[in-house]
Amino acid sequence: MEKQANTYRQSAVLVPYRKLLDGGYEIFMQRRSKNAVRFPNHLGFFGGGINEGETAEKALKREIREELDIDISNYNFLGHLEPSNGSIDVFTLEVADDFENMVKVNEGQYGKFVRFEDTWKDLLSDGAQMILKKFEQVIIKPKKS
Repeated sequence: MEKQANTYRQSAVLVPYRKLLDGGYEIFMQRRSKNAVRFPNHLGFFGGGINEGETAEKALKREIREELDIDISNYNFLGHLEPSNGSIDVFTLEVADDFENMVKVNEGQYGKFVRFEDTWKDLLSDGAQMILKKFEQVIIKPKKS
């Protein structure tokens, strides 16, 4: 008998992004494997589950090391989100133009930069959609005080 994946999951993800000269934004996203347990063939973010006793930041660093073969620092906390299937601690990292040459994608089909407005045209989980909405609210169109 196959073990079913737990439907509720606590995770930490990274949103690497760069601002374009025209004022737009690109986000480095992952095309998940066609046979992934969660959201196969969907466009999503790098990161993963938080292990018992692990902080979100520790999980983030571990997952990014595993999935992109880099050590990260200078990232920012974007927010805590709660889609129907779990909770997500989201972190952002503004990256250099040559970011894709600095990483080695070890998970999923590939990673690539996607222009923010084009991310909505692809297959996205509810959690990924929530992350993009939060990114738009905080990074792209912050409220003026």
